[in-house]
Amino acid sequence: MYYDLTLAKEIMPKLTASVHAGYLDYKKDGAGVGGKLSFADYNVGLAYDLGNAFTLGAKYFWNDAKDGTKSYATGVGGKPLYKDGFAVSLTKAF
Repeated sequence: MYYDLTLAKEIMPKLTASVHAGYLDYKKDGAGVGGKLSFADYNVGLAYDLGNAFTLGAKYFWNDAKDGTKSYATGVGGKPLYKDGFAVSLTKAF
């Protein structure tokens, strides 16, 4: 089960701020991957309406990944997929 609490609010014309808190509640232990797979994730961001259905966004995200999640969420070459980070996006609505 994934729980999501997200709030987005326009703080100036065309500029929207957002905050997010989520929790993945995985009922079984990660047998063979080092423990429980449940974790919480968070992000804060801004989005700017560029017009013509384009939006420019930026978010900082982080999580509280535990050992089980870290063992499970490892990509090719042992690179972690659970690191904190910053993302920039450009979206178009159709």
